[in-house]
Amino acid sequence: MIPVINDYRKDKDQHFRRKEEVKKDERDVTDKIIIITGCNHGIGHQTALELAKRGARVVMACRDLTKAEAAKEYILKEVPNGKLEVVKLDLGEFNGAREFSNLIHAKFDHVDVLINNAGMYKFDGKIRRTNDGFEEHMGVNHLNPFLLTLLLLDLLAKSERSRIVCVASTFSLLQEFNVNDLNMENFKKFGVYAPYANSKMANILFMRELARRLGENSNINCYAICPGMVNIERVEDQSFLRRFLFIFAKYWGFLDLENVSDYGLKFWKI
Repeated sequence: MIPVINDYRKDKDQHFRRKEEVKKDERDVTDKIIIITGCNHGIGHQTALELAKRGARVVMACRDLTKAEAAKEYILKEVPNGKLEVVKLDLGEFNGAREFSNLIHAKFDHVDVLINNAGMYKFDGKIRRTNDGFEEHMGVNHLNPFLLTLLLLDLLAKSERSRIVCVASTFSLLQEFNVNDLNMENFKKFGVYAPYANSKMANILFMRELARRLGENSNINCYAICPGMVNIERVEDQSFLRRFLFIFAKYWGFLDLENVSDYGLKFWKI
C-alpha cells in the first residue's frame, strides 16, 4: 500500500486541481451513446448519473439486472428525463461479452463512448478461476473487457469522435506481472494485491497498445484512468484494518474519496 499512498501524496495538488476544473465542466453530451459497464453502484453509478444529467443515452451494462433496474430508477428520480437502458453483461465468461456485443449491434449503428468500469477484487491471497479457466481478476477485469472492446470497435469507429476508457488503478504499482503466466499458474508465492494489481496493469498496457495500433489519426481515443480510492460497496466488504486505512487516508487528504464522478469524466472529452 505504501507505493500507492506515496503516489497520491506526490500528485495530490494535481488531483485536486483537476477535480475543481471538472466541477466547472458542464459539457453537453446530448444523445451521445455511452456504454458504462458495472454501474449499479459506486463509480459507475455516479458516472451514469452525471452523464444522464448531461443528456447522454446511457447504456447500463450490468450482470445483476435487478440491482441495475434499481440503480436506473434512482437515477430517473434525479433526472426524470434521463435516457437510460439496462442491458445484461456478465464479464465472468467470454460468452457474456459476445452476447452483449450482439445486443448492442442490434440496437445501435454506432457507439460514442465505452467506459470499461466493471471489475472485482478480493485481497485474500487465493487464486480463483473464471468459467473459462482464467485467473478471476485477470478474466473479469481485463480479458473480458479486452474482448468486449474489440467486439465493439467497429461501432466506435463509426462515431465522428469516440472514446474508450478503462478504469485502471494506482494499485498497478503493486503488480507482479508476468506476460508468460497471466494465469498465475506457476506463482509459488505472491502478494495479496498481486492478482488485482496485475489485471490493472493489463488494462493500462492494453490502452497504450490499442492507441498505438489505432494511430494518431484515428477517431478513437484510448484512456486508462485511476479514479482515486472511493468508499464504495467493495471497500465496505474489506477487513476492519483495511477499512481503517481508508478512513485514515481520507482524514489526512491523501486520497480523494468524494465526488467520484469527477474522476470518471476527467480524461475524456466529447
